[in-house]
Amino acid sequence: MDTNGDEKPSLVWPTLNYDDAPAAIELLQAIGFTASIVVRSEHDESVIEHAQLHWPKVEP
Repeated sequence: MDTNGDEKPSLVWPTLNYDDAPAAIELLQAIGFTASIVVRSEHDESVIEHAQLHWPKVEP
């Protein structure tokens, strides 16, 4: 927190690597994550180059 008591956004971004990214995304969405970005390979649609999933914010 800063001196005004306001929360600062997190500067830590956890990353994970999966052997089966499509299955991992499906599982994470089933437990509540939202896929905001999913970038597939131009050469093979089954390959995910990059993805970002977000956990819903809980407001106090």
